[in-house]
Formats: sequence, structure tokens, C-alpha cells
Amino acid sequence: MPTFEYVSVNGVDGVRDNRTKMVWARSLGVPDANRIRNPRYPTVEEMLRLVEGTSEADLQQYFGFALTASSPKFRAYEVNRVDFAAQWAVDIGGSAVRGAVSAEPAADPTSEWFVLEPATTTNVAVTYSPMQSRGVLTADVVSAGVTLMWKRCAEGSVWDHLSATCKGSPGVYNAAAAQQAADDANVAKSETFDGWRLPSKQELQSLLKLEAFQRPLVQDLFYVTYDQTAPWGRAFRTSTTNVAGTWGVHFDTGEVYPSVQPNTELHVRLVRTVR
Repeated sequence: MPTFEYVSVNGVDGVRDNRTKMVWARSLGVPDANRIRNPRYPTVEEMLRLVEGTSEADLQQYFGFALTASSPKFRAYEVNRVDFAAQWAVDIGGSAVRGAVSAEPAADPTSEWFVLEPATTTNVAVTYSPMQSRGVLTADVVSAGVTLMWKRCAEGSVWDHLSATCKGSPGVYNAAAAQQAADDANVAKSETFDGWRLPSKQELQSLLKLEAFQRPLVQDLFYVTYDQTAPWGRAFRTSTTNVAGTWGVHFDTGEVYPSVQPNTELHVRLVRTVR
């Protein structure tokens, strides 16, 4: 079965992604409401899964009309609840920025793309569970059969289970120092575990909570108190690189962006793969 195929939904042209069964509109116009019941914008996750999991050739062949849109940033389904003058958007433009997430002012142009039929699974289900008396959370990614373990505190601070706070000031790290922080955590068996590493772009952005009502836009169990400066004013570094640099995730703004240079100092949150 091909990855993509052209289909018609009640006479409206679309492209079916056979990995998810989602059908994307084959134009950037609003679908005929008499033919398509409840067309909607795609979620951030749906757009990211499409553009990050598809070859350049397939993107050009099946979605070239979107790649050449007047604005490469596409409006997302999620509502920006902390900045009512902005809307969430995903950049699907050039390879250097494809997959960037940003809060775009409502007055700025963003393209609109619609879902004709939803995917089999529209969201990746994740269950977070704190480990008693330790500063880690396990994250069971149900649909992928993966379990990750995250540190609750940014590197440079440590979890105090009696007060349920992060003690110490989170550090900032350039690329080399960030890797050294992961190496040091493994030598020390931080939280009694080794195998710590920098998270990928996809892993770190999964901790965002884009429809939160207050900043930081992070999953609830990671919104912990720091006894010194909290790390939300600066982005966190990922291990994912592209031609423009390394990707970073900013939990205060909710943005995911490329072009982080090796000497740029960012916060670090370590993760390890359980299975």
C-alpha cells in the first residue's frame, strides 16, 4: 500500500496518509461545508507527524501546493489561551525550519489547511507517573509502546522530595557542556540511574501543553517550584540538529525553533529510555 494516495471525499479532493488514515484537503481553500462535515484545522501534532515523517520527494509530490503557500506557517487547531492576540502555527516551509512551532499574532498572515477526515489516532496518548521520593517521572507513550523517564528538575538543580521542590539554580549549557552534563549524570548514576541523554526535538516538544491557561506551557507534573530562579525564561536544548543548527524548546512561550548555535547557552532537561 502506498504511503499517500489521492482520494475524493464527497467530491472534495484530498490526500490520504495511509499511515494514519487521515485525509488532508488538497487545496488551501475552505472545504464545501455541504460536502465535508465539520472540517477543521489540523493539530500541531498532526502537522508535525506529517512533515517530520515524510520524505522530501513525497512532500513535494503530494503537498507541493502547501509548501509553496504565500505563508509557510499554517494555523493549528489548538487555541492559544495565554495570548489571545496570537494563534498557534506550524512552519512547513524549507527544511531548515520545517517543524517549527510558534505563536503568531492574529494580524499576521498564516495559511489555512483543513482535515477532511481525522486520523485513526489523532493524539499520542502519554501517561505520566512520578516515582515516589525520586525526582523522576516515567512517561508511557501508549500508542508507540515506549516508556521514557524524565528528570523533573532542570540540570543544575536537584529534586527535594520532602518539600517537593527543585533546589538550586538551573544551569545554562552550550552544546559541549550540555553533553558533559549528561555524561556526568551517568557517571554519578543520578537518581540511581544511568543512560541519561539529551532529548530529541520530538521528545522535548511532547512536554508542551499548548492549551494551558497559564505559563509555563508545560505538562502539569513538570510545573514544579524552584527555590531559586525558575528555568522558564530560557529555552531548553535538544539533541536534534538540522542545517540551521540545533532545535530548542521554550516552555514559557511554547515555541519550538531551529538555529540554536553550539555556543548558545540553554537549559537542559535529561531523559532516558526505559523500553
